[in-house]
Amino acid sequence: MSFIVLTRPWAAALVVLAGVLALPGPAQAQASLRYGVFESMGYPLNTRDPQGRLNGGLLTDMGALLAKELGRQLQTVPLSRRRIEPSLLRGDVDLVCYHSPGWTEQHAQFGWTIATLPQIERIVVRKGAPMPEDLPQDVMGKRISTQHGYGYPPLQPLFEAGQATRVDDSKVEFQFKSVALGASDMLVTSEAEIEGYFYDHPQERGQFETSKAIFTSVPTQCAVSPKSRASLTEINKALAHLMHTGALERLAKKYRLSMR
Repeated sequence: MSFIVLTRPWAAALVVLAGVLALPGPAQAQASLRYGVFESMGYPLNTRDPQGRLNGGLLTDMGALLAKELGRQLQTVPLSRRRIEPSLLRGDVDLVCYHSPGWTEQHAQFGWTIATLPQIERIVVRKGAPMPEDLPQDVMGKRISTQHGYGYPPLQPLFEAGQATRVDDSKVEFQFKSVALGASDMLVTSEAEIEGYFYDHPQERGQFETSKAIFTSVPTQCAVSPKSRASLTEINKALAHLMHTGALERLAKKYRLSMR
C-alpha cells in the first residue's frame, strides 16, 4: 500500500479551498420580508423625506418589528392602492398590513392574519361646541362632514330619513375647514387622518375637540400572499408575540393612535 504525502503548498491550498466553501452563499444569507406599504397614506402611517420619498412612519415601523421577530431583513415595497392586490397575487410582496378583508373584493385569495392595529374613527367638533355622546340621538338634526365615496353605516339611517344632513368633502383638510367655518357641525374621520391633519397644521389643534368615545372601530389585519416566503403560521406567531409584549400598543401610542 502506498500513501500520497501532501507538501506544504498543497496543504495550504486545501485550507484556502475549505475556507471558500465555508463562506455563506445566497441560500445562507438572511432571508428578506418583502413588506408592501400603502404609499398614498400620509402621516402618521407614512413619513417622507424632503424629496417626497417614504422614509418611515407607523407602517414601516410595524414592518421592522415583524421582520425582526421573524429573523428576516425588512424590504419595504411602496405600492399604490391599485397595485396592492396584483402584487400580492403575483408574490411580488409577502404581505401588506393595515388591511381588511372588507376592503377588497379579492379577500378570499389571500391569507389573513390575526387582528393587529384597529382603524378607529372619532367625531371632531369646534372647541366649545357640544360633543355628541349618545348616538344617534345627539347627532339628529346636525350637519355632518363626511368624505365623498365613504360609507357611514351608523349614520346612514339618519341620512336616509332626513334626520341628519350629510355634507360631503373630498379631503380631510376640507372637512376641518367645513367645521371651522360653521358649514358643518362636526366631522367623522379616522384617528390617523385626524393626527395627520394636526401634524400638517399644529397651530389648529387647540381649535378643535376630538371625541373620547369611539365612533367606529375596524380591526385591521395583514393580507398574506399565496406565494409568501413566510408562512401564515409564522407571521401569526410573530404578531401574537408583538401583541402580547405590548410592542404594537407602544408603537400606536408613539403616533398618538389608540388600540381600543
